[in-house]
Amino acid sequence: MMTVSSAIFVNSDVGEGAGYDDQIIPLVQAANISCGAHAGNFQDRKQAIDLALKNGCCIGAHPGYPDRENFGRVEVPMTPVELESCLHAQLNALSAEVKSKGGVISYIKPHGALYNRIANDARFAEVAISIFQGWRPVPLMVLAGSAAVKVARRQGIEILEEGFLDRAYTEEGLLVPRGEKKAVISELDTFKVQALAMLKGERFCSITGKKISVDVDSVCVHGDTTNAVDMLKAVLDC
Repeated sequence: MMTVSSAIFVNSDVGEGAGYDDQIIPLVQAANISCGAHAGNFQDRKQAIDLALKNGCCIGAHPGYPDRENFGRVEVPMTPVELESCLHAQLNALSAEVKSKGGVISYIKPHGALYNRIANDARFAEVAISIFQGWRPVPLMVLAGSAAVKVARRQGIEILEEGFLDRAYTEEGLLVPRGEKKAVISELDTFKVQALAMLKGERFCSITGKKISVDVDSVCVHGDTTNAVDMLKAVLDC
């Protein structure tokens, strides 16, 4: 079975009810399985867990804000105590489901608005990262080069720096907000150029055309992105 210490590996967010997990999971090395708060149901998670174990994928927990209406992609105000209770409940539930199948959770990757806030807000990142480590000291998958990376390193926490093959980047190396035009890459030609560059550690175009580069341990294609399956197949040719 693959481990999170492997060279650059491909991951995808699954168990969210997008309908393509059976095609996506055999094409990746790591599956970020929804904890159920932002999307997906028990059957979606069960299928994702079974497929991940069958295909030798590393399993990551993918917790998010409890906001299914907005797919966890809108900020939800919560106190630290509320956030801890919410996240620990999600992680405990998924961990039990994975353990019942003979698997283990190898890392945590926050979802959506939670992921983005941790990436951009150092003070919030300190709180959230402490909550995750309080649950279990497993590696955290966070946006490469972000505030979360700096916070985690200061705390001596193992991190996996992540890049996105299906998302546009700003000149600063951050993700273009989903509400903006062309924030999500759906054209295969554009995707292939960015994927090849990121996997090789080379520069690629930000949304403004300025060349940037990001150093990553893992790259992601979202399970709900248009052409996700074709994109992942293209990665195999990079």
